[in-house]
Amino acid sequence: MRQIQGLVIGGVNTPQLEGGLYTQVVMQTHRRWYVGLRGEMMGIPSGDNINRQYAGEASLTWGLSEFSRIRLYGELRRGPLFLPLDPMTVGPRTTGAAFLQLEAAIGAHGAHPF
Repeated sequence: MRQIQGLVIGGVNTPQLEGGLYTQVVMQTHRRWYVGLRGEMMGIPSGDNINRQYAGEASLTWGLSEFSRIRLYGELRRGPLFLPLDPMTVGPRTTGAAFLQLEAAIGAHGAHPF
């Protein structure tokens, strides 16, 4: 949650109180495999900068070693359009995204202080 002080909208001082929340669960299913679920709700309370928005995400991670992993991540998000192409478009829309992530850790770590 955040409160924006001194926000001026249309020449009027309009303090805003905005917030959001999420919860996430990641479960190790095998030695190097992880499955994750995340739920998110933005705009509690909603303000002029943050509208009400809901999202659900899922991930599948394969740990190649202690220092690298590959993650497939997808999300669905439901909420108002940020910049509608058609000004007559109203109401919430559902959007989706997918990512493939490669994570590699280098440098000092617990086993070998470089």
